[in-house]
Amino acid sequence: MDYEQIEKLIDKVNKSKITELSVEEGNFKLNIKAEQSVAMAALTVPGNLPDANVETIRTVGVNENEGQSDDLEEIKSPLVGTFYAARAEGEEPFIKVGDKIKKGQTIGIIEAMKLMNEISATCDGVVEEILVENEDLVEYGQVIVKVSK
Repeated sequence: MDYEQIEKLIDKVNKSKITELSVEEGNFKLNIKAEQSVAMAALTVPGNLPDANVETIRTVGVNENEGQSDDLEEIKSPLVGTFYAARAEGEEPFIKVGDKIKKGQTIGIIEAMKLMNEISATCDGVVEEILVENEDLVEYGQVIVKVSK
């Protein structure tokens, strides 16, 4: 099962009256639970794969600024998986609070379905807050970083 298939399943659960969906394929397990029209997904991927291929994917920024300053942009997780702040254990993290970043710059990696996916900044700016730590599990749509433009 690939990222697009998972995204379609989450979208279908959001648009339907289904409250829970479970999928199992070999070692891959996916649980999607919807409560009050919000879908949450949990993913179980066995083992850590440091030699896995790295795939770059576009991260969607948030256009809605509920209760936020107009100059902050949220960078969200485009998939469910394990967040890594650096390319390898012991290396410097991709970004730190206060760093100036450019659109397209790698801000982290999310391991999902045995693939390492580079997460890119959606805008130029300064890192104001990093909301996840190394090796945290992240959900689809979860805010990872807040950036001031």
